Order: sequence, then C-alpha cells, then structure tokens
Amino acid sequence: MAKQQQVEAGVEQIASVETGTGVISDELVITADTVAEQLDTSKKALDNTNIEDVKKTTPDVKVTGNGDLFQLIAKASSDSQGWMKSTKAMETPGGCVVQVTSEFRDSNGRVTACAEAITFVPGVAIGIHDDGTKGLIPAYKSY
Repeated sequence: MAKQQQVEAGVEQIASVETGTGVISDELVITADTVAEQLDTSKKALDNTNIEDVKKTTPDVKVTGNGDLFQLIAKASSDSQGWMKSTKAMETPGGCVVQVTSEFRDSNGRVTACAEAITFVPGVAIGIHDDGTKGLIPAYKSY
C-alpha cells in the first residue's frame, strides 16, 4: 500500500487512539499532525517557477525528461484569496506552444476549480520585451 493510502486509511484509527499516535505498519508511525500535514493541500507551493524550485519545496517530486520544457512567462497568485494564474510557453520550430492555467481553492485550501488552455502561436519566440519582462516576441524582427 502506498504511503498516502496508508495515511488516509489510518485517519480513523488515529482518531480513536487516545494518545493521538497509531502504528499502521512496522515502518510507518503516524500522528494526527502527520495526517493533517499529508492531506493539507493548502501547503502546495504556488510560487514555484522552475523545476529546481519544485525540487526544493517538494522533496518527493519525480521528473522525467526536461522539467523546464515549458518556460514560465507570467504568474500571479494569492494565498489569502486562493487563486493562481499562469502562462507558460514552449518554443518549437516556427512558433510557441502556449499554456494558460487558472486554479481556485476553497477556504480549506482544496482546489475547487482548475482550467487549462493550450494553443500554438506561429512566428513567435520566447524573449525579453523592451521593458525587461519575459514574453513572446516576433521570431524574426526586421530592422
């Protein structure tokens, strides 16, 4: 049984143990605090911008391939209001694949709505605008 499944299966067992500690298997001792920590989705980092940030905040993350294939173009989030919006892009020959994400959470930190859209934008590349911000720019500027 996976650790998360063991945690979820042990919730009732722990609640009934007077000391607040229960043993689910020989290798996993769990407390009520550990259960809350494992099931608390509100602790999900909303400010990660690349795979190195993710590895620092999520020790059990597994990455296959290039975790930075999509580059973050823009991101805004509010922990107090429970939302996050981001725009990511991946360069390809002839243009960029652009993905936008909107995520909303309830007062308990659970994701209640998530929307994703993806499209191909021909003739652009990821670059720096005149104001210094990252974004999509024409792939071939004529001067």
